[in-house]
Amino acid sequence: MRRIVVAVLVAMALVAPPVMAADSIEAVLARPVSPGTLALLLQYVTDPRAATRWGDALRSTDPNVRATAARLLYVSRVAAALRLLRQALSVETDRGAAIEIARAVSAFGDAADDDTVLGAAGRLSAPGIAVTFAEERRSSGLGATERMINLKLTRDNIQRIVSALVGRDASALNAAAAAILTSQDSGWWDALLATAVQQRIDLSQAQLEAALRSSSSEIRDWTWWYVAVAAARDSSGSFQVSPPERPGTGGDIASGVALGRELAARALKVPAINLSSLPGMAPNSPWPSSPSFAFAELHFSLSRLLSKEERQILNVSDEPSESLPARATAAADTTQESIRTVGALPSGFVADVLKQSGCSRPKPDIAGALVRFEGNKLAALQWTAIGLSAECTLAARAIIVAALLPSSAMTPGRNEFVVLPMQDAFLQCLAHPDLDSGMAAPLAVGKPQSEGGATILPPKKTRNLSPVYPPGAMQAHVQGIVILEAEISPTGCVRHLKVLRGLPMGLDVAALRAVSEWAFTPTLLNGQPVPVMMTVTVQFTLQ
Repeated sequence: MRRIVVAVLVAMALVAPPVMAADSIEAVLARPVSPGTLALLLQYVTDPRAATRWGDALRSTDPNVRATAARLLYVSRVAAALRLLRQALSVETDRGAAIEIARAVSAFGDAADDDTVLGAAGRLSAPGIAVTFAEERRSSGLGATERMINLKLTRDNIQRIVSALVGRDASALNAAAAAILTSQDSGWWDALLATAVQQRIDLSQAQLEAALRSSSSEIRDWTWWYVAVAAARDSSGSFQVSPPERPGTGGDIASGVALGRELAARALKVPAINLSSLPGMAPNSPWPSSPSFAFAELHFSLSRLLSKEERQILNVSDEPSESLPARATAAADTTQESIRTVGALPSGFVADVLKQSGCSRPKPDIAGALVRFEGNKLAALQWTAIGLSAECTLAARAIIVAALLPSSAMTPGRNEFVVLPMQDAFLQCLAHPDLDSGMAAPLAVGKPQSEGGATILPPKKTRNLSPVYPPGAMQAHVQGIVILEAEISPTGCVRHLKVLRGLPMGLDVAALRAVSEWAFTPTLLNGQPVPVMMTVTVQFTLQ
């Protein structure tokens, strides 16, 4: 992957950025407070003369200004603003602004700020605050787990929080397990088990036994599914737990319970019983009640425990795979770079940055930066200067910097190439990130939806743009497929792209440019438009 990014940088003529004739701090401070004028202050963020402006912005009557101020203070790591941010969060009434302010308070504060941050999440019914708190604090936020359990959160938000708190740390996993078992909350326990399965980290014997003794039948039942996966993956024979009692054949036992226990027994080398004798296991039966990771693992680590007939009953692939590939099952290769577009930004930010910087029709139409995070801190940033005007270079830098939030999916020390397509369609889509939506995770097209009765109307493409073949790649006869992960907004525009599999000589960036201008019909969940994740492919073929 390194050669791909190097080729991209060469193709985009990476050079030292020119000195820009930026406005003086006096000229910037003379303008009215707006998201765009705050962005112009980024070059003077530590200047004492700017301090009053940040305070004014956090007290603004415009929630977009308050959100922008908090975001820019956060990405600039201005910890000295913590007092102002605490005060702002304690009186904030807008959910979108509160999420941004809470992120900064979580980053700069300590455990003494937990009540302020999570109190705002409860007061404003804003689960996104709890998500940003967990993603920022990571394992240091484990002490607030029980407080977060008491909030009203969706399953997706709970999963994001648990994944952030635990990371890939076995001690953090077991600390979270202890807190969740104290509350006996089965939804949080499901998220914890899913994280353990995905990251291949093990529950301690003490937490495992405590879960199997839980007063919650769902916690006990879901734990047997975890036992099945852990024991099936264990090649050393070191996984030790007493086999479960086998359920009877009475119709009062849910099939998911019976199936999980039977698979656990088989993984622990107990002779199998016929699945067709279990309640609800007849051919074409509805999918049984089970934890969130069960469906995927039945196709991978648990598949080998099933006979061909049983796989047909459960509609499981007839070719067992070794295991579900976790997002990171081992130490990542930090020499590889990923390529993605910028992420969500505060409402009104992009349009006002372009206006205040005087960037009207950017040409060329793409900008980028090579960045690296260490933990949650930006450790390195290298700009690409690609012939944009001074005004549009200033705007592009402000937009990219404001979007540089650390990703919980990133491996520390790994480089990312962050791209900003400056076409109108993409910039307009960034202007509406739905920050006040509670940060619900996008649906995944093709992913089984376990919510009972959910009706999903998938997106359909309404605008297509073919990529421009880079001349260098054409001359070198490079061709193939670029695979992208795309987030489609509730309105159907493309607001985030990530290269899953690229091609050299600038073909992956050409694919990003093209797909950023695609459009779709809104995805409807029970009649309501929602964001959605989907995989798209772009074919490069020489005629």
